[in-house]
Amino acid sequence: MSAGKRICKKCGTEFLLTPGKPGYANVCQDCSTPPKQQSDAQAKAQLREIYSEELRKRGVPEAEIEKRIDVIGRKPTSHYVEVLERIKQEISN
Repeated sequence: MSAGKRICKKCGTEFLLTPGKPGYANVCQDCSTPPKQQSDAQAKAQLREIYSEELRKRGVPEAEIEKRIDVIGRKPTSHYVEVLERIKQEISN
């Protein structure tokens, strides 16, 4: 089977079929990514957003916010879901 453009059967977007890449021949890379990995990425983005908003409310300078947000990117991804859940619980209480 040669590499070429395909239409994803799940989302309908056009994607390039590349030999040696994980996934199915009729499903794009985004749709074939396990939900846990997508959840970690979403949790990381939400955590960065919530944290940066909170720092801005406290009057922390932008340069310092960027340094602190950069640290979030270095932590293991499994950590983000747990932290985000704790933050959501604290906000709701």
